[in-house]
Amino acid sequence: MAAGARDEGAPVRSIRLAMLRARARAGLLLGLGAVVAVAALAGVGIIGGLATATATGVHDALVVTGPATELVVTADPSDPDDAPASRDAVDALIDETIRHGDVQRSVDDVDRLVWTITPADAALTPAGAAELRLEIGDLVTMVDAASIPATTVATSGGLTATLAELDRGVVAVSSVLPVPLLLIFVFAWFALAQLARLLRSARSEESELLTARGMTAWQLGSLAILESAVTVIPAAVIGAAAAVGALSVIQPAATTSLSGWPFAVAVGLLAMIVAGWSAGRSGIGGTAGRRAERSGRGVGAATATGAVLATIAAAVAVAQLLQYGSPLVPSADGGVRVDPIAELAPVLMLVAGALLALLLLRPAVIAVERAAARGTGLAGSLAARQVARRFPMFQVAVLLVCLAVGSAVFASGYSATWRSLASASAQQATGTSVRIALADDSTAVTTTAAVRAVDGVTDAAPVATAPIRVGDDPSTLTALSPALVSAVLADVGGTVDTAAMAAALAEEVRPGIALAENSTSLRIDLDIAAPEESRRGEVAISAWLADTDGALVSVGLGSIDVDAPGRISVSGELPVVDGGWSLLAVDGRLSAADGAEDIDLELTSVETDPAAPASLPLPEEPETTLASTEPLGRIMLTDATDQDVPAVISTALAEKRGLRVGDRFDYQFDGLLRSGSAVVAGLTPSVPGSADALAALFPLATLDDALLRDNDTTAVADEVWAAAADPALAAAAIEPVLADPGGDSGDVVTVAGPGPATLLAEPVVTAGWVGVGAAIALAVIATVGILSALGAARSGEVALLRAIGVPSRAQGRGRAVELSVAVIAGGLAGVAVGALTVLLTAAPFAAASVAESSLVTDLPPSLGVPALAAALLALALPLAVVIAVHAHSVRRSASRPSPVGEIS
Repeated sequence: MAAGARDEGAPVRSIRLAMLRARARAGLLLGLGAVVAVAALAGVGIIGGLATATATGVHDALVVTGPATELVVTADPSDPDDAPASRDAVDALIDETIRHGDVQRSVDDVDRLVWTITPADAALTPAGAAELRLEIGDLVTMVDAASIPATTVATSGGLTATLAELDRGVVAVSSVLPVPLLLIFVFAWFALAQLARLLRSARSEESELLTARGMTAWQLGSLAILESAVTVIPAAVIGAAAAVGALSVIQPAATTSLSGWPFAVAVGLLAMIVAGWSAGRSGIGGTAGRRAERSGRGVGAATATGAVLATIAAAVAVAQLLQYGSPLVPSADGGVRVDPIAELAPVLMLVAGALLALLLLRPAVIAVERAAARGTGLAGSLAARQVARRFPMFQVAVLLVCLAVGSAVFASGYSATWRSLASASAQQATGTSVRIALADDSTAVTTTAAVRAVDGVTDAAPVATAPIRVGDDPSTLTALSPALVSAVLADVGGTVDTAAMAAALAEEVRPGIALAENSTSLRIDLDIAAPEESRRGEVAISAWLADTDGALVSVGLGSIDVDAPGRISVSGELPVVDGGWSLLAVDGRLSAADGAEDIDLELTSVETDPAAPASLPLPEEPETTLASTEPLGRIMLTDATDQDVPAVISTALAEKRGLRVGDRFDYQFDGLLRSGSAVVAGLTPSVPGSADALAALFPLATLDDALLRDNDTTAVADEVWAAAADPALAAAAIEPVLADPGGDSGDVVTVAGPGPATLLAEPVVTAGWVGVGAAIALAVIATVGILSALGAARSGEVALLRAIGVPSRAQGRGRAVELSVAVIAGGLAGVAVGALTVLLTAAPFAAASVAESSLVTDLPPSLGVPALAAALLALALPLAVVIAVHAHSVRRSASRPSPVGEIS
């Protein structure tokens, strides 16, 4: 053939040679395929499974009808004749912005124009929901900026918040997803490297022959890629197909199960590249290079360099993660995005920790070798010497075990921390086990009594909730009886000290005058006096009573005419209640008396139960003055005390307003209509049940008594909170009790549970354990490869030891001890590295996956001990079997005569 002519048959001969070589080393190549299949199965399963779970979660959250999936736009024209123009203007805004929503138009009871926007079918996917969130954001912005003549336009509904929460959940899944995938990739790399090393060692003579005949390192590598493709490509396809098949069984209608195929391709390419690179190295450096490689020279320097680089990278990633408190950061469109550096923190910490452990272990092994060399026993000194001499090979096993154990520790820490944070966040959102928002026709007193009688409910309390302002800061007020704080309030995963809150709010004296527990009626005698010109109209008399839990009721006692001055009696029936009532105040409200003034109303006596009257003490000034301009008069039954209303406030409110324990602060309800002042009695990380970081907890009865003195109305108990061992069962039992005879109830029963974004992230916990399982399988495969290479490298040593009289049983036992020590050392290092990784990264990653976690503070990382024990057992048992088989192989080799060669 002429020089420079192209050999047309070279590719065919290369493929034929590759097939022949593959057949000759089918076992090792099948090992490469097994690694690829395991990695592809786990990786494709994780990606496809999370994609399917996320799509299903978004669909299920948005397909439900109700306020949470509605955006309501209302237009209120000041003139009915302007309604068509207003309708056209709003229609134009909606048509311009909304593409992924269904729009329904209507007119409400007060003739306002109403547009109700709900998710369309195109919005029931993660991508569609994200588009709808942006469209609604644009619509709200345009509505706020629009100037529609003589029309007030407003937006309401929970769809915006739901979409934002779902967007956070989707992004949270993507932030945690790289952790198990990177772990699988790293372990696949190590396993493939060991098998490729075995393959190179088995073909050393063949490679030397091919090199001598002129084949270059590049050609050797290309040949190895071709022969590895024989098993790697089918293995990648089989692994991916198995994952897709399993996902199809779990979710038959899902199409997202195919989304993980690029990972299978990546693992297959990795396998072929590793095989090619390993084979190509055999053609570099000649015999001297191969001897240097077998001796392990340069491995220590490479390990040190890798440890330094990995530590720097881990430090940067962890610093970024701790700075943000999460791998999620705000995005330009108002949502969140994943920080690409922070999301790598756990994997970088595990790798850096494992490499640093190797650097620390090497001096320890050398020290043990020197100490053992001074002893008289052959087995111990020989084992220590062999571990020290062949440390580059042992350190791979140590590294794999360290990473596997560290991964299991992190997975158990992340999963346990996530579950603790999800539970604590649900408790924070609900405040108790079961929360009942009362309808307008329900009363806290009767509902509380009914709920307490339900099986499974340990206690219940009437609770008042309201938005308030402290200074200029919007806050949330929660009030209930201090005696029930510990029994009813959730401790938010142990971060809130309910006992301390109860002690800080304890009421020294029960407000009002206590009525006899069996009182069934109330009679009040009054004197009314008015100037001649003001004797007109009537005064409605009512009494404010509080039960032992602090819940208020207003009982009507009748009306008196102003033009009939003198002593008049009014009375009314009292609702039956356990513990009896306390009478706080008597109200007189003037009506039908335009221009009247100076009408004096004096309380002369208060009695209960006419059949056995019991007179009650009166205050020092039991009178009030009415006028048409001030129609409400109130007589408090007890004199004001010097005690301020105590309040336990959140640390966020204290920091925002610069408050400390003992400081007074003012608050307002509903603008300036109701207001009061309180003194800080204690601080708490959060107020359970509050959706705001700025929140305050008050004693209900004391708060109502103070508000009645200075305001027309008070903080009405609008909810009932119940504690139960099993909230779901208790809620199911409560709902029928609250229903009317027709089976309907306006009361809304809520159970503490994770929100839709948190539920989206729940499959990530499973994905983490799938990654750990794959890592364990790959670590075992790699360990088999390491031990096979170790056995081949030490075959001469076995023969020599037999020749000098070392029994075969002792050799097998010594080899088992060497390997067991390496595994135990790697395991202990892995526990330390994994624990540190959990300490620094588990809580931020869990917070990213729990949308409601922002109000939960100081929750320490947790560790799932049972799951961790199961994972360690799953790693330890196969390794024990592999070590036992290897030791048995050494023992069997040592029992057979063989020529003594040089100890390599």
